[in-house]
Amino acid sequence: MSIIKKGTDFGPTEQVTSTKLDNLVDNASFTDTSANAVAYTGSTGTCLQGGGLEVTSAGQLQVKDGEITTAKLNDNAVTTAKITDLNVTTAKIAADAITTAKIADDVELGGNPTTTTQSAGNNSTRIATTAYVDSAIAVGLSYSQLTLSSFATTTNTTNFYQDLTGFTINNQGVTLSESSGAISVPAGTYVVFFSVKEFTNVDAAGGSSVQNQMKILRDGTAKMSSRFDGGEGQTFPGESMSNVFTGGVDFKFQVGQRNTSNAGRGTTATDIIVTFVKII
Repeated sequence: MSIIKKGTDFGPTEQVTSTKLDNLVDNASFTDTSANAVAYTGSTGTCLQGGGLEVTSAGQLQVKDGEITTAKLNDNAVTTAKITDLNVTTAKIAADAITTAKIADDVELGGNPTTTTQSAGNNSTRIATTAYVDSAIAVGLSYSQLTLSSFATTTNTTNFYQDLTGFTINNQGVTLSESSGAISVPAGTYVVFFSVKEFTNVDAAGGSSVQNQMKILRDGTAKMSSRFDGGEGQTFPGESMSNVFTGGVDFKFQVGQRNTSNAGRGTTATDIIVTFVKII
């Protein structure tokens, strides 16, 4: 099958003129083989009828769709410069074809990429999702806050420190409970904050000053205390204290006089806040 068809032919005995040569060339045309393509065979470059190559009526030699396989491409023949934008889609990438070795460092991921949320407490170099971070923060901020608007000690001679009772408890991940001033704390390690905004002294014995004190007791044993003096009937700023304690036992929080020489003297504490923040 001829790919080029001659123009107007002339006989073997006719005189060759420029006009006749022009007619022969100018009227030549290409055979459109799109419907009946030619194929490459052997190593000589001969094109046979049928196969993947085709010549259009405009004389363009082209390859039919689906006829180029990886076996027919030379190594390194396809470069990124020869691939147009958007031609590589996920449908054209084989499973597991992209490995970590083929991903550049510092890849910027656009949009809203997602990944697997790791198990709680995973201390590794894996990616932490927002869900993992939110969960970790919630665990890290497990706390319970106890509040008491005011508490007045009695002015007697036998009970100089008194347990704070009647707390309003706000449990946020840590479950505390109170029984007659004893705060039951679950096992764990906590940062404990104890603060009183203001004290007002009472001096029923007619003395000139009252010695006050705040205390934190763990399982019945005083662990922290703070002493401060004030005049009879005086209102003055409170105190605050904090420390790290282990739970699993009862805690008590006290205010009152410092020693027995202050019999008949007392104090009223206001805006009392106790907070347990679990850290382990």
